[in-house]
Amino acid sequence: MALAVALAAFSPTPPVPLHGGCIYPPALGEPGGDRSFVQCDVVVPDAGGIEFRQSAWNARFRYEGTWEGEILHVTALRPRTGKASPASGTCRVYVSDGRISTISCLAFVNGRAWVANFYNSA
Repeated sequence: MALAVALAAFSPTPPVPLHGGCIYPPALGEPGGDRSFVQCDVVVPDAGGIEFRQSAWNARFRYEGTWEGEILHVTALRPRTGKASPASGTCRVYVSDGRISTISCLAFVNGRAWVANFYNSA
C-alpha cells in the first residue's frame, strides 16, 4: 500500500515536487572521467520519467523512460540543453512510511555513467 501512495505522484494530475538534495556516499569517489553526478535540490517524478533540478543554477536533468512498478527503465537522458540522448539504465523509487524517501538512478550514454541519488527531506 505504501508504494501505491507514493506512486500517486505519477498520476495525470500535476506532478508534486519533492524537496531535498542529491547526496553521494564517499565510496563512489569523485565525479569525473567516465561518470557524472547529477546535482539537485528538487525532484519531480511524473508518468514519463524523473526530472532533477538545481534551483540555484536553474539547471534541469531528466531521466526518461517507462515505469514498471517502482522502477523506471531509462531510454533517454535530457540535460538542460533540452536535447535527448538515447540511454540505458534504471531509476528506483524507495518508499518509507508511505512517502518517497529516496530516488536513485544510473544510466549510460555513449559509455558515460550519469548517477543521481536523491534524498527527500519532507
